[in-house]
Amino acid sequence: MSLVKTNDMFTLRHQDRLLPTGRPSHSCNPKGVTESIGRPVIFVCINGRYDLHLPKRVCNTCYYEWTPDWGDLIRSGYWPASVNGDTLYSTDVFKSFEDLKTVAPGLSRQAFLQMLERRTQHYGRTGKIHGDVFQRSFLEYMACQYECQKMMCEEPFSCPACTPKMLAVSVDGNRKQYRFRLSQRIDEPLFKGPFIMEDSAVTDFVDKVRTNVKCTPGKDIACKYWPYLEKVAKTMPELRPLLSMQPFLSVMHAKAHSTKCEIVWSGRNLEGAGSTAGEEVEMVNSFLSRCAITTKYMTKSARNDMLTVHAMGWNRRKQENLHVVLAKRYVKIIGHTITMLEGETQKMKDTCEELGCPEDKVQQWVNDVRDWATNDNTSGDNQSLQRSIEQLFLGLCQKKACLYRQTDSNKIRQLRRKRLREEKTKLLAAIHQYNTGQPPETEIQEEEVERRLSAEQQTTDSLIWPWEVQSDESVSILAQKKVFDAYMGKRRLVEERAIIVREMRQHCLYLRSQADKIRMQMQHVSCGGHSDMTQEGRDGLASLLKKRLADVDTHIQHLSSAYSLAIGPNAPQWPDDSVENHDQDSDISDDRM
Repeated sequence: MSLVKTNDMFTLRHQDRLLPTGRPSHSCNPKGVTESIGRPVIFVCINGRYDLHLPKRVCNTCYYEWTPDWGDLIRSGYWPASVNGDTLYSTDVFKSFEDLKTVAPGLSRQAFLQMLERRTQHYGRTGKIHGDVFQRSFLEYMACQYECQKMMCEEPFSCPACTPKMLAVSVDGNRKQYRFRLSQRIDEPLFKGPFIMEDSAVTDFVDKVRTNVKCTPGKDIACKYWPYLEKVAKTMPELRPLLSMQPFLSVMHAKAHSTKCEIVWSGRNLEGAGSTAGEEVEMVNSFLSRCAITTKYMTKSARNDMLTVHAMGWNRRKQENLHVVLAKRYVKIIGHTITMLEGETQKMKDTCEELGCPEDKVQQWVNDVRDWATNDNTSGDNQSLQRSIEQLFLGLCQKKACLYRQTDSNKIRQLRRKRLREEKTKLLAAIHQYNTGQPPETEIQEEEVERRLSAEQQTTDSLIWPWEVQSDESVSILAQKKVFDAYMGKRRLVEERAIIVREMRQHCLYLRSQADKIRMQMQHVSCGGHSDMTQEGRDGLASLLKKRLADVDTHIQHLSSAYSLAIGPNAPQWPDDSVENHDQDSDISDDRM
């Protein structure tokens, strides 16, 4: 509709508008070409919905007719929603939606489309925007963009700082990413495997494992998982390379395990781990958890695709800012290492003086604690009862810690609190059974157990069961463990600087290798590669590769400048140095899980 002035009066008049697209060149006289309206289309951009018509050109000399096809529309920045192209979307609106979803994962499709419809009304137009069509078109567009990224040698699911030598893999689950089974429609996802594995591959792997090894449900934690993996690897040779890793519990989760388990498996006590907490995946889970409110009502395929899009957005933002984060971490470590190291050294000295441990005995105490943790002291007729008490206590600690984190319903929390009370009753009964007939010095202190279970937060001090105390100990294991903890804290602090330097170097080398891959791909295209593509397609791919190479070169300059500024005048020439030449500050061990 347009406002037209006629006889000093303004009236509304309907006008047919043409979709702005590129026009073909024709050899006939341009003045002899007639342009008219073609079939109607719905066009959606960031300013809302437009009801337009495709242009139709007819040459009056040779009667050549032209109307834009799929190629013309895509070259003009439009994305057809169907084969017929009755609805077109501007790729700009898809990009805006992707950016908003990355910044605000909880933004729903309905909210975004309502905004577009409000803009439609604001500019004097009418019409609704179909939500399902928009979502399907958006995911199809993102899937095509992903394929284009692979052709340009982009790796959205690779970490530049962790390639090729990864320090740690943090494994965790996200219980908030459930899906309501409201839709029974079965569709194939557009993204098959880059982020979420296909169901068939997961089912085949699980069936193969269960065929070879008897499973024990509910034991999937590091101290139980690693012996289980060793058992599985004996019957499945393809899994044996996984045993080259060194497993460890995250620093926080280790507090919910037994004292021995914490000493043996906690990342804080493993050489080469630095200040790696093992909870890094929680940042990704926190981001993806905000998607749950919008994805739990989707079909399974749409949910798979949308979560993949969110993960790629997270990774892209991480890769863009990685050099800034690493430079800041290095400056922070260098700026605080001296103070923190002095504090840790003084803390260790004070602990040794308090417990009467001379300096030449520190390493011996550390070794004694490790030996104590690796020995199994449960014995006698009460062995099964002792293990039952340990398992009940640790199970209560873990379930209490996860009560609010993994449950978002008061009704379910009430049921789980009831189960916690029942298990606590079983634990106290087992403790009473164990204490019956025991000397007072070997009894379990029920008050201490009650205090641990009633505490709002998990305490950092260790709980040693009576059967874990060795009779020939001249110094209590708790005293030795305090020296052990102080020693390990100092060691991890020293290791962190070397880890960050290595990640900086690997980041530079990774981008250099990406630039080399792009140049090889450009040479492949120029030599006639991709024979399944048209010449126009190869020219377009060559242009995208040139742009990608320019972006990578610019990024290399930025990160080299940031790292050199952070490290100072003695910064190495990153791309030319060997990876092993700068790991002399501390011994960094292999991958950790």
